[in-house]
Parts: sequence; structure tokens; C-alpha cells
Amino acid sequence: MSENNYQQHVVTKLKKDYYMQTNHISLVSVKPDYAKLSMEVTDVSLNGFGCVHGGVLFGLADTAAGAAAFTDGRHYVTQSGNFHFIGNVASGVVFAEGNVVHRGKTITVVEVKVFSEEGKLLGNGTYGMFSVNKPFWNIQKNQETTGQSE
Repeated sequence: MSENNYQQHVVTKLKKDYYMQTNHISLVSVKPDYAKLSMEVTDVSLNGFGCVHGGVLFGLADTAAGAAAFTDGRHYVTQSGNFHFIGNVASGVVFAEGNVVHRGKTITVVEVKVFSEEGKLLGNGTYGMFSVNKPFWNIQKNQETTGQSE
């Protein structure tokens, strides 16, 4: 896939991602097997202790893993995720970088680091992304209209 094609594929895919829009997540940069995202910390990102909720950090990392996986032009869903919480912040911008470490026939493994705008490591994880080889929403639509799974 050419550089322009994979970038356009990822940008197009992520523009339709309502999770990203709702959580103030944006694509910062993308190249083959790599994606960097940013997330603005807002009041709804915070837990009862006043710092970013762990699920929000996990979700940001998962989204970065998906964006890095998408750079080969296929469509993915998360198969597994393992995240280590190391630090936290209460405000500002948080970043996640996903790097593909393995591409198989159906499984792509992505390592992700999450860090603050000051460069403080907040967490890291490994995500297994499953290639559905066609847009998931088409598979789901087919199941709803025909009652059959593929």
C-alpha cells in the first residue's frame, strides 16, 4: 500500500470513529505500522480521585493499537489487550503511540505507550488485533438482514 493510500485509509477510518470524537481523541501522525494519537483530558475523563480514569487510558491505547494495525489497509477488531498503569495526570493532553511488532495472517500484535505532554510514561500495553478482512459493519449488516453469520 502506498504512503498516501495507507494514510488516507487510516484518516478515513478514524473520522467515522464516534468513540474518538466523544473522547476528544485525534490522530497526530501515521506511517506504516505506526500511529500516534492525542487526547484532551476533560472533566469526563477523570475518575473520583481527580486523575484520568484507567479505562480512558486503556481505551486510548486500544484506539492507537487499532490505528497502527489499520495501516496495512485491512480492518481490525481488538482480540485482546494487556495494559500496565504506571502514572497519571489530572489535566492537559495525553498521547498514545502504537507500533506493530508482528503481522500474521489474521492477528496483528501492537505495542502501545501512553505518555503525558511532558513525556511522563503513564502506561504501556500489548494488544492483539484480529483482521476481519472486510469492514465489520458489512458483516454485521449481513447478519441482521439474512440472519446468517459469515
